[in-house]
Amino acid sequence: GTITNADTGHMAVLLMPGNRPRCAPDQNQAAGEEAVAAIRGYTAYFGPFTVDESRKIVTHHRIGTIRPGQPPPFLRYYEFTDDRLILTPVPANNGSREEATNRLVWERLPNAPLSAEEKKFLGFHKLLYTDSYRMKDGKEIFHGDRVETRANTSWIIYTPTGHMMVHLMDNKGRAEYAGAQATPAEALAAYRTYSGYFGRFITYENHNPPFVYHSQQGTTNPGGYSEQKRFYQFNGNVLRLGGPPNLNANGEMAGGHLYWEKQGPIK
Repeated sequence: GTITNADTGHMAVLLMPGNRPRCAPDQNQAAGEEAVAAIRGYTAYFGPFTVDESRKIVTHHRIGTIRPGQPPPFLRYYEFTDDRLILTPVPANNGSREEATNRLVWERLPNAPLSAEEKKFLGFHKLLYTDSYRMKDGKEIFHGDRVETRANTSWIIYTPTGHMMVHLMDNKGRAEYAGAQATPAEALAAYRTYSGYFGRFITYENHNPPFVYHSQQGTTNPGGYSEQKRFYQFNGNVLRLGGPPNLNANGEMAGGHLYWEKQGPIK
């Protein structure tokens, strides 16, 4: 798992258990029981964070999470020990650190020797929209189909340690679970409307066109780890990412882009 906190006031976390059973390669083809197994113990959320220095409590104001619904904030007692951050969930009765029953110990990673190009990626970026395009004989014959299904509720993050994290979440139609745990049908709906992964990143800016590799260390889909190649382009504070196009039935090269807007400090 990995957690990141930025000086802009944003934070995000992805945390998963080991030895997760494999699932269908395509999230849209997974069965209900597979989805239950895939999200069992899997923690993923993002949002602003605030610190109460007097009580030594950090609050994660979650605006998006793998579990559907309006998530309440997470309160954590915090302490730093050398290169470790220890987060202790505040008991439900707002009790003391000593009353808590578990804690999470995170090890700080050193900053990586990033290139000037890689440093352009650093920060939290919010998804604006996606689009698609088609090319034939080296010429673009279509570019459009703006889609905002996951706009404003999806984030991609690049850190000075050379890591990245992505949360892709539908902005409508995610129903809360009826009970404390998801039924197979509820788990399947949550699984199909959220995807995320984390790992290292490296740029290949001297290629034409330039691309960035996202090396997955963990992902929502168990066993689906891979190298994600993304062609990129910067336009002001907007980062455009797109995977390699595929040949369609009409003999056209078809692909799409995701447009991410870099976020400034939270006011």
